[in-house]
Amino acid sequence: MSDAPVLFSEIATAGSHCFGRATLNAPASLNALSLPMVDLLDAQLRAWAVDPQIAGVWLDAAGDKAFCAGGDVVGLYGAIKATPRGEVPAEPAAFFEREYRLDY
Repeated sequence: MSDAPVLFSEIATAGSHCFGRATLNAPASLNALSLPMVDLLDAQLRAWAVDPQIAGVWLDAAGDKAFCAGGDVVGLYGAIKATPRGEVPAEPAAFFEREYRLDY
């Protein structure tokens, strides 16, 4: 399997349409969402949303333990700890802004 954090493919239907398939590919972290994963998903979901050939989207995950543990709290914690006191940590701020937008 690829090292990409999210894998994308299209699955043909019996008709002339396809399903877009997005596979979260970070099983070591229980597929916890990172900022790169959010950005990849956002771009692909936007492309599929305007593609008349896409009838729906199938979201799944690699590994046997978890579909998605939520946000990558280990990565976010590390970024927060590395930020000087009194400053807003850039990566966590970007993560929450983009991840919340992705939800809607």
